[in-house]
Amino acid sequence: MHKNTILQSNIINLLQLERLPLPQKQEIIDKATDLTSQRVIKRLFDQLKKKDEKELKKIEDKEESQIWEFLFSKFSNIEEIIREEILKVKEELIDIADQTRHN
Repeated sequence: MHKNTILQSNIINLLQLERLPLPQKQEIIDKATDLTSQRVIKRLFDQLKKKDEKELKKIEDKEESQIWEFLFSKFSNIEEIIREEILKVKEELIDIADQTRHN
């Protein structure tokens, strides 16, 4: 499947889970979103400069939206990083689903 198709497609459709009850679909979406956010944040934290790390430590106990605001101010390519991590998570979940179906 083409990367743009994967990026633009809903994870439920990609995993062929349309028949699941809505609460289970929402749980899958929430977990995939959390996983993606964690990966993006880790990747960005790993790229931060020392002075920025100190600044981030001052706000790390604040709202998540403030952390994202800080990260957006430090990285001009953050949207590309987010897309890359979304794609990775979706591809991994597709691989897992395919392996499960074939076993």
